[in-house]
Amino acid sequence: MNPSRFLATVLLITAAASLRAVETVPYPSGSPYYNTSNTISSSLSSWTNASGWGSGNTNTGWNYVGQVGGANDASGVYLGNGWVITAGHVSAHDFTLDTNTYAFTGYSNTNFTLNINGTNQFADLNLFQISTTSTSGNVLLPTNNLTLASSFPDKSNQVVMIGYGDVQVGRDKSWGINTITANDIAISVSSYVSADFATAYGTNAYGTTNTATLILGDSGGGDFVNVSGSWYLSGINEAVNNRDSYFVDLSYYKSRIQSVMASAVPEPGTYSLMALGLGVISLSLWRNRRISSQ
Repeated sequence: MNPSRFLATVLLITAAASLRAVETVPYPSGSPYYNTSNTISSSLSSWTNASGWGSGNTNTGWNYVGQVGGANDASGVYLGNGWVITAGHVSAHDFTLDTNTYAFTGYSNTNFTLNINGTNQFADLNLFQISTTSTSGNVLLPTNNLTLASSFPDKSNQVVMIGYGDVQVGRDKSWGINTITANDIAISVSSYVSADFATAYGTNAYGTTNTATLILGDSGGGDFVNVSGSWYLSGINEAVNNRDSYFVDLSYYKSRIQSVMASAVPEPGTYSLMALGLGVISLSLWRNRRISSQ
C-alpha cells in the first residue's frame, strides 16, 4: 500500500445531504434530473457496443444492480453464482433484482482488510450469498458473472454510476456519468477504511458535460469503467462529501472476493438435499445389514 495515501473522514449517516444518490446535473449548472431507465447507451454509446455488452444482451451492468433489504434500504450488485456485493456499512439482507426477491442464505463475509501504515483495517465491503431461486419460485438472475476490474481506474476515465438512491418519487434505479478525478486514495467511512477512487461534483479539468453524485440509498451500488473497449465492475458506491463521490476500488480486493466466492457455502436447500442423500445412504446400509443378518 502506498504510504502517501491520504485518509479522509466522511460521515455517512448524519443528514440526508451528507449522503446523496446518483443524480445527474446539466453541465455546468441547472436543476437535477434523474436517469431511471436503461438508456445509458444514448449518452455513452460504448455501453452497448463494447465487447460482451452488445445490443439485446441482458447481461449488462444495469441488470446486475439491485436493492438490499427492500425499497427503503440500500443497493447491491449481483456478481453471479448466488453472490451479492455491497458496502460494508450495509447489512446483508434479501436481494431484489427486477422485482424478484432472492433470500439471504445467512452467510456473509466482511473480512476484507486494507493495510495502512502497518495496521490492517476492515474495508467497507460486504459479500454475501443469496438463494438463486426467487421467493416466487422463479430463476431469473443474470446468467453470466460480472467481470471485476484488475487495476485502479485511471484519472479522466468516465464511470457509469448505478444505484437505488432517493430520487424524486420513492427510490428507483438510476444512473449517471462522471469523470474519475482521484484514485489510489484511502477514505474512512464509519468503522471501515477502503482503497478508493473518487469523482468531483460540477466543473472539472476534463470538460465533463454530464456529472453525477451519490445520494442516500446508493450505498452498495455499482460503478462501471470501460477499459480497452470492455466494461468492468470497478467500484462500489461508498460515500459522498461536499457532493464529491467516493467508491470502493474493487481491483484492490479482487483476489479476496474471488477466494470467498470459490469457497461457496451451499444454500440451505442444498444442505437439505445433502442430509436427505445421507439419510437414504444410511437407510440403504441399514437395510443391507438386516438382509445379510437374516
